[in-house]
Amino acid sequence: MIKVVVLDFDGVLVESADVKTEAFAQLFSKHHAHHDAIRHYHLRHAGISRHVKIRHIVTAILGEPADERRFEDLAERFRVLVEKQVAAAPVVRGAREFLSAAQGRYHLYVASGTPEPELRRLTGRHGLSSSFVEVYGSPTTKPTLLRRIAAAEAVPVQGMVMVGDGESDRDAADETGVPFVARVTGPGPLASCRWQVRDLSELQAAIDQIDAA
Repeated sequence: MIKVVVLDFDGVLVESADVKTEAFAQLFSKHHAHHDAIRHYHLRHAGISRHVKIRHIVTAILGEPADERRFEDLAERFRVLVEKQVAAAPVVRGAREFLSAAQGRYHLYVASGTPEPELRRLTGRHGLSSSFVEVYGSPTTKPTLLRRIAAAEAVPVQGMVMVGDGESDRDAADETGVPFVARVTGPGPLASCRWQVRDLSELQAAIDQIDAA
């Protein structure tokens, strides 16, 4: 029986995934020849820390030397680019209704690759904070967060669900044995996932299917 629901933030609770994709292109605007590779890398690793992504982009895609001070500067510029836009982005259809109906039925958590202080601000600005037991972000990885939540709740991983829109969300669920519900809005690598929703108006039905499986 599912007792805990863990949700990603961007693209699951708030329609903000595209904001961050374009922000990476803006952040590396002088490197037009690498934009496709940068976007592909970001989308493949949606849900992990921007600090990890920035380091990889600079060193592996652009082939430039590691520079910790530059990485921190780029991360701060990225935050400035996205925070206001994410705060202004609409909540995913069905999210508020699901969170309201889930109170008393499930313990709800957020697990995101967004830096935790920023994530807490954004969750508050969207008026969602009171729905969650905890709001967790980077630098802690999602597999670690899922294990932490399972331990804190004293439930087996089969009593939890992870809801995400990225391959890193699916991979974290697979690594820890937590059932995974993919938010799928079109063709892509999550289209083969067993449990899928188009938006959160379908999430309760998906959880019911997992309970019945």
